[in-house]
Amino acid sequence: MIAYFLKLNSIFTKKDRVYLFLLFLFSVAISLIETVGISLVMPFITVASNFHILESNKYFHLVYTLTGISSPLRFVLIFGGALIFFYLFRCVMNLLYIYYLGKFSNGRYYIFTHKLFQNYLSLNYIDYVKRNSSLMTKNIVTEANYLTAMVYQGLLFVSEILIVTFLYILLLFVNWRITLMLTLVLMITAFLVFRNLTLLLRKAGDKRSVFQDEFYRVLNDTFGNFKMVKLVGAQSYFSEKFRLASYGLAKQNLFVNLINNGQKPIMESLGYVTLLILVLVVLVSFRNPAYVIPLISMYALAFLRLLPSFNRMSTAWNTLVFFKGSLNAVYEDLYCEGEPMSGNEPINFNRLIELNNVSFSYNKTAPDVLMNIDLRILKGQRVAFVGESGSGKSSLIDILIGIFSPRSGEVLIDGGPLTENNRYAWRQKIGYIPQNIYLIDGSVAENVACGRPINEEKIIDALEKAKIFDFLETKEGLDTRVGEGGVMLSGGQKQRIAIARALYSDPDILVLDEATSALDHETEKRIMEEIFELSKRITLIIVAHRLTTISQCDTVYKIESGRLCLS
Repeated sequence: MIAYFLKLNSIFTKKDRVYLFLLFLFSVAISLIETVGISLVMPFITVASNFHILESNKYFHLVYTLTGISSPLRFVLIFGGALIFFYLFRCVMNLLYIYYLGKFSNGRYYIFTHKLFQNYLSLNYIDYVKRNSSLMTKNIVTEANYLTAMVYQGLLFVSEILIVTFLYILLLFVNWRITLMLTLVLMITAFLVFRNLTLLLRKAGDKRSVFQDEFYRVLNDTFGNFKMVKLVGAQSYFSEKFRLASYGLAKQNLFVNLINNGQKPIMESLGYVTLLILVLVVLVSFRNPAYVIPLISMYALAFLRLLPSFNRMSTAWNTLVFFKGSLNAVYEDLYCEGEPMSGNEPINFNRLIELNNVSFSYNKTAPDVLMNIDLRILKGQRVAFVGESGSGKSSLIDILIGIFSPRSGEVLIDGGPLTENNRYAWRQKIGYIPQNIYLIDGSVAENVACGRPINEEKIIDALEKAKIFDFLETKEGLDTRVGEGGVMLSGGQKQRIAIARALYSDPDILVLDEATSALDHETEKRIMEEIFELSKRITLIIVAHRLTTISQCDTVYKIESGRLCLS
């Protein structure tokens, strides 16, 4: 468990640690207040039950004399009133502590989720495609929330330990023999009851993590292929997979809920049994009811305060054990490496794109997808790449547009190297139309801008060039909703929205990565004619299967087994 606390500590910033230190000081103050509150009960009950002790006991007599109060009754009333105000103060301080504890832990949820989302956005595309998007979603939505609960419970655990320690020291001071005897009874009983719970919770936590991964994966697979699921009648298959995942997840959550809530009656029963043993021991030891009442009251109040602390400590510990997988999942992705968020160093493209002896593979151990590629593309040239599926066409395009970096060789723009320092600036010069077009569930304007500042004049101009603005005027114009993934548009209309998106930034280069392969022949022919017309002043790079798509290109290259040659 020390490793968990070290991991938790490592994900906090310097500012967080300062806040944590202040919370620790606050928890020390709360512990002292709780201890003082308990310690004052025994003197009050002692005096209230026997006024004569103000004269017979030298300590009580000293306080009574120093206050200058004229009568024992008045002293007890003032003493009781002061205790009432003290307990009200104690209540306010506890509420403030809970507020600041919650403020810190819930504030970490925002930080964790935002940091995770930023890290995922900064991933290299190669690293991104190796990940499961449903698991990234799970980490942001669920695991970060569980990690926040771990932070809260971890802080609460430390706070309750301080309170228990201070109260235990007080009880030792009151009567160390009785306190040690009760400690021995409680420790033996607690060990017998809870010795296997930690192991069971750890196993349940591991199972929860597995079931939750499957839970999100099934959701993603089902909704991402909803049309195909309906078409082939696979509803029962996916429904059963989801049932097993959700049942397994519910079963593990039920177990930890039973443990957390079942410990309270167990702890209360142990406390009451221990308190009864205490009464009997004190009666046998002192044989003086006058002494028994204040002492029992002291221990009773201490136990009433300690039992909730034991319950909260137990719940906090169970949470830390059960959700350890959340810490591991989020911790790893909080420190995953991505592309630098810079890269806007200016880059000019006035003459030539060059690839010199470029080779590429998806990882160090995999064979090269592209081998020793030499390529020259002049500004304004229309270039096409053809080849069988898997030959490396799309990988070559991704290198040209700065999504992938070559394993060896170099990419030159007007003689200057394409590097991490100018990669983002280079991407801004490119209009890209992919084979699989995804439109966000928003307006046409939002889809064309795609996260860039919205300029309505430029959007309208791009839509007019893409020959879809007239159609949109029959709907709601730029505010026309497209549905998730563009489900409310036809394939040709989605394609034209994608063309408008690519043209919105006035690109120097327009790239079509098998962009029309899913369209029928007539629609493809019409769109390609429009694209050739639009691209008279810009560089056009096309990846295609059908030769009719590239009939107007200046140069056609063929890629075979990762090697480039003129077609």
